[in-house]
Amino acid sequence: MSADNASKIYGNTANLGYSTAGLVNGDTVDGLTLTSAGNLTTANVGSYGITASNATGTGLGNYTISYNNGTLTVTPAALTISADNASKIYGNTANLGYSTAGLVNGDTVDGLTLTSAGNATSATVGSYGITASNATGTALGNYTISYNNGTLTVTPAALTISADNASKIYGNSANLGYTTEGLVNDDTVNGLTLTSAGNAATANVGSYGITASNATGTGLDNYTISYNNGTLTVTPAALSISAENASKIYGNSANLGYSTVGLVNGDAVSGLTLTSAGNAATANVGSYGITASSATGAGLGNYTISYNNGTLTVTPAALTISADNASKIYGNTASLGYSTAGLVNGDTVDGVTLTSAGNTASANVGSYGITASNATGSALGNYTISYHNGALTVTPAALTISADNASKLYGQTATLGYQATGLLNGDTVESVTVSSSGADRSAAVGEYAVVAENALGDRLANYNITYVDGALTVDLPIPTDLPLAANIGNRFAAPTLTQQLTGSSMVVTHDTTTAQTAPGQTAGSSANNDIMATVEPRLAGAVCMLGADYALSCSGK
Repeated sequence: MSADNASKIYGNTANLGYSTAGLVNGDTVDGLTLTSAGNLTTANVGSYGITASNATGTGLGNYTISYNNGTLTVTPAALTISADNASKIYGNTANLGYSTAGLVNGDTVDGLTLTSAGNATSATVGSYGITASNATGTALGNYTISYNNGTLTVTPAALTISADNASKIYGNSANLGYTTEGLVNDDTVNGLTLTSAGNAATANVGSYGITASNATGTGLDNYTISYNNGTLTVTPAALSISAENASKIYGNSANLGYSTVGLVNGDAVSGLTLTSAGNAATANVGSYGITASSATGAGLGNYTISYNNGTLTVTPAALTISADNASKIYGNTASLGYSTAGLVNGDTVDGVTLTSAGNTASANVGSYGITASNATGSALGNYTISYHNGALTVTPAALTISADNASKLYGQTATLGYQATGLLNGDTVESVTVSSSGADRSAAVGEYAVVAENALGDRLANYNITYVDGALTVDLPIPTDLPLAANIGNRFAAPTLTQQLTGSSMVVTHDTTTAQTAPGQTAGSSANNDIMATVEPRLAGAVCMLGADYALSCSGK
């Protein structure tokens, strides 16, 4: 009996068989023990003997049985090691794996070389083969190993590009920036489009989106890019509005102004409230604050407005106090006055010191300054006072020098005198030239002017001198024993002579009712002692004078 040669795959068992040679008579071998160490499932690949023994059957007692061993060949089992398909994100490495098919008997693959160009961190997005090789493990000599490649898919990495939040001041533009998250392998974002409506210089105060897009750079194809918008905050610009310093003259009001610093984009301040207590016409001289507030204009909602106060200086008004020109007559005092120009707000000058050397009673004729000073009144601290001098003219006083009337008898020399009226201040007339052509002793009987002139004396330059002539009467000595009437052909009794004369002249009137007649007529006399009556009507109305010859001469008839 011969054990058949057999083979099996590692890990399996073989169906062992046999063959017989020599059976006769229909004898049979019904059973045979066939054993082989190689027929264990764990038997390693190799050749093993197959031992035949213990045949059983019919009629086998009739045989001398010889057993022939066979050979059991254990062939390698098929082991398939497959690299698992894998994926990784760009920039990373994958944990490559594998699977096995065909291991038996608890055999293991403990190690395997899995390689893929795509498993470098720098491998770009795409598909790469995974090669399996060099498996190690337990009892792997019992296998015919076949390796199946896998696929490593490199997927884009997530790249987040975020527009940075930013702020800018109204009227400016911002330098927009961004941040990236996810770049690997020294990849870079070199450029990015960042847009925001708020980045125009004219954008009003508020919040605006910043949109990021169109990134450019190195290695960016290996990324799935997501863009995060940012926020651009436009903050108010600083606008400084300053009340301009100003000045005004007391009693007026100032045109208050202002200046601005910080306006942009053609914005304008078109109105502003400017107030100052000093801008009332009645505000006293001094310094007052000017408060700026409540600006109005175009685009001012885009500004944080700071107001700077100014100073309003109220300066003194010009007040001119002028001493009035005046005149006075020598020896008197003048009531000095003044005038003002420039008073406002009902202010008054109640008093001014007015002095002049010419205002003493003794001041000589001439022109003197009148000095104004030391004004007092209401609110005069609000004025710069200028004083204008006046002129006081001292005019001559009236001085009348009158030649005294005088009389003398023919043949005498007259003593002429004068009277002065109007002298003041103890002034005196020391001498006056008083003359008359009738003053000489040889002057004929008659009436002569007495002329006063050329007065001399202390301070007479202070007078306008009026000379008044006097009268000098030269009379004829009248003998008391010569009847005057005899010279005109009429006889008068001597006792009536004194009644007929007045000084050295007499007026003759014709009065027939009372006239004294010649001897033999009715006697009568004049009722007026100054009148001499005569029956000579031709002498009526005549002025008669006694001549040197004591003769009566009459004129005016």
